[in-house]
Amino acid sequence: NHAVGGYGTCQAMLRLEQLKESLSAGDIVIYGFSAFHEERNTADSRLDYWAAMSSPNHKSGYPRCRLNGKEVIREDSKEWSTIMPLTGRSALSKIVTDTWLALLSVQTEKNQLELARTLIAKMKDISTERGASLLVLLQDLPPKVKKNYRDFLEESQIAYLDGTKVVERQEWKLPDGHPGPKITEQWAKSLSIISFPPGRKDPSP
Repeated sequence: NHAVGGYGTCQAMLRLEQLKESLSAGDIVIYGFSAFHEERNTADSRLDYWAAMSSPNHKSGYPRCRLNGKEVIREDSKEWSTIMPLTGRSALSKIVTDTWLALLSVQTEKNQLELARTLIAKMKDISTERGASLLVLLQDLPPKVKKNYRDFLEESQIAYLDGTKVVERQEWKLPDGHPGPKITEQWAKSLSIISFPPGRKDPSP
């Protein structure tokens, strides 16, 4: 399990690139995707700034991605300057800062969907290159967003498992909203019966 808290599709793709030599024919790479990964891919300013402010050097500490045409470009951690005096210690300062960050985020939001799709397709290419298969576990996505990604995955012949239903069980979530043990247990049970028959790239129970 190479999952890391706080990662999105960009960071997962970069991690898979690092690990690809360990993949063998017949392996299945499972990527758990949620809608909020779109923000993490581009290091949404609203998240990136506050992460940077909590570090000694005011760097957020993780890579992000952007598209240059169809090419995925990696960008490393960004160093931020304090937007307002008393950031984090004054309510007014925080309101002004958050408003400014929201304006900065408008630009990054424009290409988030296209970027996420491109990154997933790249993960498939990395896996296929080693004789492995990619399976996307759809986790926490609103219905409209889920349909967009299901359509994309089917068109791209990328295997997926719809695990969104179990996320609706609010009583199974942790206090901070993250999936609790019962949710991950249900996902694990669903994944345990997935197989890729010879000559097929789509899963079957």
